[in-house]
Amino acid sequence: MAGDKVCDYFPQTEVVTFDQANPSAILAKINDLNKKVPQLLRASDSDLRDLLSLMECATNPGREDAVTETQLDALELLLSWPDEFLFPALDILRLCLRLDVPNKHFLGAACGPAQLSRLLALTSAPKAGAAAPMLALRALCNACSRDPGRRLMRERRSRVVEGALELVGSDNRNVQVALATLLLNYAVLHSEPSSSSSSFFSAIVASRNADDDDEATTQLLSAAVALLERRPDAEAAFRLLVCVATLLLRGGDVARRLSDALGVRAHAERCAGLPGAPAKLTECARSLLAFL
Repeated sequence: MAGDKVCDYFPQTEVVTFDQANPSAILAKINDLNKKVPQLLRASDSDLRDLLSLMECATNPGREDAVTETQLDALELLLSWPDEFLFPALDILRLCLRLDVPNKHFLGAACGPAQLSRLLALTSAPKAGAAAPMLALRALCNACSRDPGRRLMRERRSRVVEGALELVGSDNRNVQVALATLLLNYAVLHSEPSSSSSSFFSAIVASRNADDDDEATTQLLSAAVALLERRPDAEAAFRLLVCVATLLLRGGDVARRLSDALGVRAHAERCAGLPGAPAKLTECARSLLAFL
């Protein structure tokens, strides 16, 4: 069963989020950039206060219920800034998507598809700068933490992974870790049991789900190996191995055959023998080898 622990590291059963923040530094950058954007897009003093309050809600347990529409409107204003000025707004969005109200606001049926498309576009936007693609990936990771973002990410998995892989060649450690985390989160979502609302449709749903499962397993395993082939940062490699192992535990014979074809064992052997590698990377790699 996908939920049975094979070792301390896999299978992963909960999505991984990016939680760290420095609200004062984010607000300082917003103040600086606010002087450079077109006049019509500039945040007022009231908007800036709302943004600070929103970050306080997003970074302090127990304050989630204090999120207001005016705070979310202030963030929407910043998200309308040109790509080159967008990164502090993405940082706030990344934090907020871990909360119910902002997740529903930005990723619900009305706005979710457009917001998702914008985040994906930023992974390869020429004017977005170095930080925006990484922050867009982190926002996508955090979108998986609750519905409706979780549901939207699951529904758009093929497109999201395809778009995110535009960054597979990045040498930026933070981008590598964010991309690995996105794939790991998809492995978690993929391992969750699916259900149908009526037993009448159970046979049809089961057949369709089996085909979808195989396609998802193939895409996610192939993507994880593509990133492992780039010999990424140790933390990214660790998360990719956990992703692969989680997929193998759910994917059955299809996943096993694909892992053999993709050379998963060779990647695990390399990670297990890396000199100076973190203990969790080598231990996870050895556990994966034992499982294989």
